[in-house]
This record gives sequence, structure tokens and C-alpha cells, in this order.
Amino acid sequence: MVALGRKQRLTGEKASKLLIDQQEFEHHLFPDAKLLDQLEKSGADMIAERKRHEIKERANASRKQAEAKEEDTPVAKKAIDPAERERRKKKYLENQIPYLYDNKQSHPIIEYKPSREEVDSSAITPSFVLEVTWPRVVLFYHSSSVHCKEFQSTYVSIARGIKHLSSRLPVEFHAVNCAKYREVCEYGFSVKTVPILMGLKSGRIDWSEIELSEDLAENEMVQFVADAVDIELDEVVGDSLAADVEPEQNESNEEHMARSIANSLLYQQNKLSFTNAAPLVPKSDQVFHDAMSSFVVTLTSSLYSQLPHGSTLPPDRSIVIREFIDLIRWAFPPETPLNELAQKLADEFFTISSSEAGLLKIVGQHINIENGMTWSTRCSGADNSQDGYSCGLWSLLHIISLGVAERHDAVVGDVDRLSVSYAGNVMRSFIDQFFVHCETCRQLWIDLYDEACCPLHNSDHSIAGRENSDATSEDQDWRQLAFTVWEVHNEITVRTKNAAGKGYSSKYSHIASTKLLWPSPNECPKCWQGNTKSANGMINMNSYDRDVVYRFLKQTYWSKGIHNNRHVLLDKWTKTRRHLSMMHLRGKMKKNASSLTINAILLAVCLIRLAVVRYNHYMNRTRRRKGKGSQHNGEGINALHRSRQFPSRNSRQSKGEMSYDGFRAQHATRRSNGRSRYEGNGFGSRHYQL
Repeated sequence: MVALGRKQRLTGEKASKLLIDQQEFEHHLFPDAKLLDQLEKSGADMIAERKRHEIKERANASRKQAEAKEEDTPVAKKAIDPAERERRKKKYLENQIPYLYDNKQSHPIIEYKPSREEVDSSAITPSFVLEVTWPRVVLFYHSSSVHCKEFQSTYVSIARGIKHLSSRLPVEFHAVNCAKYREVCEYGFSVKTVPILMGLKSGRIDWSEIELSEDLAENEMVQFVADAVDIELDEVVGDSLAADVEPEQNESNEEHMARSIANSLLYQQNKLSFTNAAPLVPKSDQVFHDAMSSFVVTLTSSLYSQLPHGSTLPPDRSIVIREFIDLIRWAFPPETPLNELAQKLADEFFTISSSEAGLLKIVGQHINIENGMTWSTRCSGADNSQDGYSCGLWSLLHIISLGVAERHDAVVGDVDRLSVSYAGNVMRSFIDQFFVHCETCRQLWIDLYDEACCPLHNSDHSIAGRENSDATSEDQDWRQLAFTVWEVHNEITVRTKNAAGKGYSSKYSHIASTKLLWPSPNECPKCWQGNTKSANGMINMNSYDRDVVYRFLKQTYWSKGIHNNRHVLLDKWTKTRRHLSMMHLRGKMKKNASSLTINAILLAVCLIRLAVVRYNHYMNRTRRRKGKGSQHNGEGINALHRSRQFPSRNSRQSKGEMSYDGFRAQHATRRSNGRSRYEGNGFGSRHYQL
């Protein structure tokens, strides 16, 4: 009825057309293209676009269902490898298993994670078992075990304690997660229960179980594990740990706890801070620490002390310090910090020998020299009242003398510098040039060494004169330098303490008091077996037991354990000398730059003046020659010029005759010139006669 009412209200063509369109739309189930165009034109474009989108979605859904039905066939299911599916599942589960020792808080423990080669080869023996250089401690654990998690902190403490007290022999600590690497635990090490500790000694691939008792304290566990793998721990000098503080008499538990906390804080402060007090270092490291401190003080305070500011090292001082650095490189234990510093100084020798600033820069890269060097209580005493520098310098000389005997086989290259006598000369030159803190001590050391080293060699002590020396390979006893330094040390100690340094005899006495002799009979009774005391209680040092004394010196001044027998290459001496000579030449040129400039200016002025004089002389000669030529030519030449410049009418009419006359006049002039020049020579008239 509504549509009929609308038709009645509309009139004309407009009403009839609308009626026809409405009837066509109602009688079609799907609109064709023509109807869609009409709908778009009439404002129904959104409806058409929605219908198109629905049709496309139905078509895409039908296509996807058909493809899924084709892929989901029995053949496709059989194509999936069950082994590959199991491997993926196992890998996924392993990735979900956590580690206990793969974080920074577990340092220095190394979590076992096999390489790709080990995984591909399905090896059940870890690589650290075959690396037999150092002792190894291995913990086998299960990441989900409560006991393994409780033992985690204990194992970390044991590892850190042994690492701190075994500086001379490195130890490796490993951890194997049996939940992830079950084959390694069961078949490689026959692990039945976890947690379990295994120890592998240095040089061995077989292991043994380390059974720790729960009744042991932490420090006792450290010692127990170290003994199981044959590790000798160092004795720590310094404050004790809080756990080692014993309660005093009439002290309550609260007072004891407070004192323990105070001592623990003091220990941590001494351990973490580097102050002017004696550093907390292991006893076996103190001798190398003191030697390094004295060497650095000598470099920074004596190398450029006697030279003007901004100057370079002269050749003699450069040669001495370069030879001493090379001696430290091959005679010092390779694992010590001083050996690393010597290697850096050798590589940057041009920098340290060019200026004092270059020396401080290179040394400052390895050591903090701004706060000054320190010495351990072994040299400076508990209250820093002793002379740490002299003690450290003696330690340096003793270590080098022992290194000559212990490490001479590790040197390749210039073997001409490899001998006991040559090493002794290098040490002597170093003391002579750079020990400037005490002139009397320096001269006493030089005199005593010269008298004590006579059995070694009778040659010149100058290093520069030993380039072509052939007395290096003849030394049979490489330990002789260690005995010589030890004898000189004892002699200086006795004379200094007896106040005999004012007028000591020039002859080396080899006599010392029993109380001042080192080592004392109480420290080393076997060192003096066979000695007979004289009536005045003196002992002759020539009668000591060489083998026992050498072992005592090695025990005191040489590092324990296995050493890295690294070879050292010594450059040829000619290269070093040529380098130092060129450096010295550049230094001289820089020093005399002003005088060279003045001389160059004076030379330039003289050359310019000489050139001016020569030029004036040449001009005078030229003018004299021109004057003589004008006198001899006379009127002939002038007439010729006049005739050429102002010819007459007749000359214009007969040019040939006038040219001939001019030629004759010119020839006559030349002939007269020749006669005057060559007169008396016997050939002038003959050649110029018409």
C-alpha cells in the first residue's frame, strides 16, 4: 500500500521509470553487471563492494580446504622421519634444562658445554680430560637435585679458595650437568650418585673420587681438595678471616661476633684496596712483587735523573737498560707480571728511550705508579720501617741469577749473549749506571763483584765491547752466577752491619759472622755441614755445600710448580747497536739544531758573496775585451757601420762594389787583430798573410 501511494503521488516519466527499475530488481535473485552499475550510480556502492568481498572469501576458504585435504594423506604422514621427530623432541627438552654454573656468580667454575665437533662425534670423554697441563677438579650434578643446589655455594667457595692460594700452579674447575649430558656421566665417568667430585692430577687422564666430609670446615675442604690433586697452597700473610678468629677468655658470644665482623671488614678492605701499606699477597708472590716494585722505581727515578729535561737517553745508558730488559725477558719466570712488563718495554724501547714521558706512559699501562710503589712485609716490615727498595733490588738480582741457570735452554737467536759471564756483566752495568740512591753502596757492590767474579772471566766489563766475544758457550756451571750474587750479598750485609764499610780491605775476604750469615745454620743446617769455625767464631764461605745452598736459593727466590717453558727470541746485537746509534745521532742533531742552522746561514752568505765577486770579475773582463777590440778596429769598423747606415747614391747604384770594399775593410781589421793577438807565436803571419 505504501508503494501504491508513492506511485499515485509521482507523475510523468520519472514515476514510470522508477517503477520499471523496482520491478526488475525484485525479479532478479543476483544482480548482474548492469544492475551493479545502476546500484553504484544510485549510491549503493558499499553494498556491492561488501558482496564482492564475501564472494572472494568463500572462494579462498574453499581453495584452502581442498589443499588441506590433498596434503592430509597417508603418504604424507609416512614421509615424516620418526628419528628426526625424536631428535627434535629431545633437543627441545634439553633446552629447557637449566645450568647451575654458567653465570658470573660461579666464577672460576667452567660449565661443560661440548663443541659442535664433540657433539657430531658423540664423544663421551670431555676435552678437559685430555688437557693434562694443569690439575682439574670436576663436579657432576643434576640441575633438579636439591642436594646439588645446596652444594653449589660450597663448590664455588672451594674453587675460589684454591685459586687464591695456588698462584704458582693453575687449577681448572669444571661442572658437568648429568641431566643434560647423561652419557658423559654414566658411561664416561660411571657416575652413580650426585653431587660427586672427581680429581685429575697434572699429567694424568685417570680420575679419582674426592669424598668430602660434612664435618669439615670450608678452609679444611680447600686443603683437602688441594691435597687430592697434589697442589701446594701458598701461605697467606695478612689478617685472618673472621671464621678463624678464636674467642678469647671471658669473652661473650656477642663480643666474639662483633670482633669477628670487625676483623672480616678489615680483611676485605685490605684485600680490595691498594694503599701505602704492605699489600696482601701470597708468600710465594711476595719476592716477585718486591722485585718488580724496585725495578719500576729504578726506571722511573734513575733512568732520566741525571739528564736535562726533554733529552733522550745517551747510547751508553740505552745499551745498558736494553740489555737488562732482555735479560729479564729470558731469565725471569714467564708467568710473572715483571716478565710481561719487560716484554712490553722491549717492544716499545724506542718510545721509552726517546723521552721520560714515553717511559712513564708505557710503565703506567701496566702498573699504577701515581700512588707510588709498595713492598710486602717481607721487605718493608710490618710497620714499613725497613728499606723495601734495597730488599726488592736484591730479590731482583737473585731471581735473575737463578733464571740464568734455570731458563738458558729456552733462549733462541743471538746465543752470543747467552752466558754466565755476559749476564753478570749486564747486572754489573745496570748497578753501575742506575743505582744512584747510595754512591757508597754502589761502589762497594761493584768492587766486591769485580773481585768475586774473577773465576768467571777476566775480560772487560763493558757491554759494548762484547759484540764479538766468543767466551759465552764455554761456561759449564750455569749456577755460578747465583753463588756469586749470594756471596756478594752476604759480604755487603756483614760489612754494613759491622760498620766496616768505611775502610774495608780491597781484597775479597769471603768471611762472615755466624749470626749475620744468610741462611743461618738454624734456617738451613745442611748448608753449612762440613764447615769448621775458626778461633774467633768466623766461618769460611768457601766451604758451603753448593748443592744444598742452590736448592735453598731456588726455594726462596724461584717460583714453585710447573712453568710455561716459553722460548724467548733475542735479536742480533748488531741490530740493537745500529738502532741505538741512529737514535743517538738523531738526538745529537736535535741538540745541535741551532748551531747547524747558524752554520748553514753563514755558509749561504759566503756562497752568495763569492758569486757576486765572480760576477763582478766577469763583467770587468768583458768590458776590458770590448775596449781592446774598439782600439784595434779603428776607423775601418766605424766606416763600415757608417756606410751601412748611411749609404751614398753611388753605393745604391753599385751595391756589389761597395759590399766588396766593406768586406776588405772588415778582413783587414780581423788580420790586424790576429797579428796583435798571436804576435810572437810563429804562426800568426803565416795564417793571416794575403
